Amino acid sequence: MSNAGVIEEKLQTDLFTAIESRKDIVIFYEREGSATGSRTVAPHALFRSGDKRLFLHAFQREGASTRGGLPAWRRFALESIVGTETLDSEFAIREDYDPASKAYSAGLIASIH
Repeated sequence: MSNAGVIEEKLQTDLFTAIESRKDIVIFYEREGSATGSRTVAPHALFRSGDKRLFLHAFQREGASTRGGLPAWRRFALESIVGTETLDSEFAIREDYDPASKAYSAGLIASIH
C-alpha cells in the first residue's frame, strides 16, 4: 500500500471512530476555491458519491468557511482533509439529519445512530 493509501485509510478510521463515538472533531481542510483552515464539526456520515469520491457529511459549528452562515451542514471531500483532531466533547445527533438522504445513494459507509 502506498503512503497516500495508508494516510487515507487512517483518515477513514479516525472519521469512522468519531462518528461511532459521537465525538466532535477538528478537520484541517485544503481545497482550491475553498477557505483553507480548520473547521470544528460534528461528523454524522461518511459516504461515497456517484463519482466514487469519499465525503464526510458533518455539521460545522465554527472555523474557516467560504460561504459563511455557520453553523450549517457541510460536505467535505476526503481528498481535501489533510488532518483531524478528535476532541473530548460529544454531540447529540441533529434532528435534521437524514440517514436516508439521496446524497448517500451511491454508498453510505458510516452513519451515526
